[in-house]
Amino acid sequence: MAHEKVSVLCITNIVAWAYNFDKVSCIVYMTSLPEYATLCWEDKKTNRARASIDCFHEIVNNRELEKVPFILVLNKVDMLPHVLQRCKFSSEFAEFEGSDDSCTDVIAFMKDMYMKQYTGREPSKVLPIVLNTMDTTMMKQTLNVLVDVATSLTTSGHSFKTYDPK
Repeated sequence: MAHEKVSVLCITNIVAWAYNFDKVSCIVYMTSLPEYATLCWEDKKTNRARASIDCFHEIVNNRELEKVPFILVLNKVDMLPHVLQRCKFSSEFAEFEGSDDSCTDVIAFMKDMYMKQYTGREPSKVLPIVLNTMDTTMMKQTLNVLVDVATSLTTSGHSFKTYDPK
């Protein structure tokens, strides 16, 4: 498998933090939308977005974290149009059936790719958020929401509104 080396690195990091899992009320997994056009520095051949998806799969389905909710942050939406101009999305994701020029199509596809990685029974375990990091007001508001959500999960149970990819 082309992603094996990167996935192993991801799993190793999970094991290193395992002693803290009982103290976790929420995990924020942040990934960059434009990274579909880059390769992992670890091996210079694995697509970074695919490696991130594989890593997310390993983390979100980790037995030690089965009761911990996740906030999936799809980051750098502001950079996506520029990257789409120089690198066709479908050249990296052949299964993509949307328009290579459509940020909306790419975002929906990537969100769905991540959300499909969760194989557990709790449909509301993962909350996806699309974020523009260059918009400082939006960043502050999002960080405040993340803190509020993570804090409220400690007292109100661990679930989010059910995700519907359509």
